[in-house]
Amino acid sequence: MNKDLSKLLETGLNMFTNDFQDNSKTYPKYDIYYDNKDLKVIFEVPGLKKDDIKIDFFNNILTIKCHKKKLFDKLVFQGEINYGMYERNLNLPISVTSQNNVKIDLKDGILFININVQKELKNKFSMKL
Repeated sequence: MNKDLSKLLETGLNMFTNDFQDNSKTYPKYDIYYDNKDLKVIFEVPGLKKDDIKIDFFNNILTIKCHKKKLFDKLVFQGEINYGMYERNLNLPISVTSQNNVKIDLKDGILFININVQKELKNKFSMKL
């Protein structure tokens, strides 16, 4: 992989994670990784089903919307579980231009989003005056 891309991704990821170190009160929690091919975004979404999650991409913004429904329609005696609608917007170090370059999977309460960076970089273009 070329050095400029590697530096861009490293700078973008470091900048992003440094800005949001204290995310202890936000949901869903996430990690972002890069493995020289894919940008991997992993969300913790325990108890959610595919129908409870919506994922949108616009330029370099990834938005995840979740609806965590109550398990019981009873008055809670004691509880710590938060229910309702949640939304999270992440600034990615690259723009996502094609759904063909994204793979999504939900397994055991973990949402995996893999973005093929190499294919996305092919959409880059230059123009001359």
